[in-house]
Amino acid sequence: VEFTARWCLTCQANMKFAIDRPKVAQLVDQNGVIPLLADWSEPSEEIMSKLKELDSLSIPLLAIYPADPSADPIILRDAITESQLLRALEKAGPSQPKSKLTSYTD
Repeated sequence: VEFTARWCLTCQANMKFAIDRPKVAQLVDQNGVIPLLADWSEPSEEIMSKLKELDSLSIPLLAIYPADPSADPIILRDAITESQLLRALEKAGPSQPKSKLTSYTD
């Protein structure tokens, strides 16, 4: 889950330099990750509640949930690098067993 807002300059930099990158897109596709966006451009009690649950009151914040429901989310705060995001995605692993991943290129 990417917690972001249009008015957040660091969020925009993260998108350009760390998130919206070919290697990240490839790993997201390979691991069957479902990206979600929590846009805090306008006040939202639901987003604020989730941020508090993740022990954060500010953005940018990325919460990467491993497939194992008992595992804690991997949290990346503030300015991040592409390599930090790739390591976190690799640590989280595939969202489902590889035998169940579907290729949408066929």
